[in-house]
Amino acid sequence: MSFFDDAQKLLAQAADITVRARNTARADASQVTVAFVAGLVGIASALLQAAQRQQPDLDVRLLRVEWTDQTDCLRNGRADLALVRLPIDERDLQRQVLISEPRVAGLASTHPLAARTALSICELEAEPIIRTSNQQDYWTVNPRPSGNAPILGPLANTVEEMLAVVSSGRCMCITAQSLAQANAHPGIAWVPITDISPSSVALTWPAQTPPAQLRDLAGLAQRTAVAVTSGTPAPPTESTRHAHPWAAARGLTASADPMTAKHGI
Repeated sequence: MSFFDDAQKLLAQAADITVRARNTARADASQVTVAFVAGLVGIASALLQAAQRQQPDLDVRLLRVEWTDQTDCLRNGRADLALVRLPIDERDLQRQVLISEPRVAGLASTHPLAARTALSICELEAEPIIRTSNQQDYWTVNPRPSGNAPILGPLANTVEEMLAVVSSGRCMCITAQSLAQANAHPGIAWVPITDISPSSVALTWPAQTPPAQLRDLAGLAQRTAVAVTSGTPAPPTESTRHAHPWAAARGLTASADPMTAKHGI
């Protein structure tokens, strides 16, 4: 058994050396890889376009990753930065919140609550909700204000699975406003939930080996994220540390203290 233990340790050390070597090689390079999940493709695409216009010497490359393991690419060296949907496992990572937006309930269009313009989480107590392998307590609001646990429905880890299950009427879901808007479905009504914390999108990187291009890309990413989510072009001189006026009107905010923002209920 000790032989296998030693072998596992050696493999882990080799993987760590590989990651460090890749990050060291990239430190002064003009190439940066930005990972993103499917729900953030609009922000990733706009960031790439903005970087091409404003930093033409920087080679920004995109890497699509799964929502259930959206930070693994940073730990194994496949990406330098990642656009993630919080909350995440933040061990060995640092982040900057780009935007925060309301969370919404997804209900079958035939559901009695589907015609509502807003809901309280307390009104959804008896509704089964989709399970997920990623941050389930956050996305199911567990526990509820009553202290009860939500009624869990089937598992869904992709947008497509979520849409299929909710439109069938089997159960509801809770997701971010922008993801709901990007996935309009004739069988689903998206209704804002007014009394739970917002959903946040962040730019994330390895704490020990931040990319050399971090300072330039962090500000660009925040302006881009707000512009894409609000549907309004971002002025290039807008400060990245203040909320954008058009974003506030649509329930979007840019965190004034992104490194200490909280995301609990």
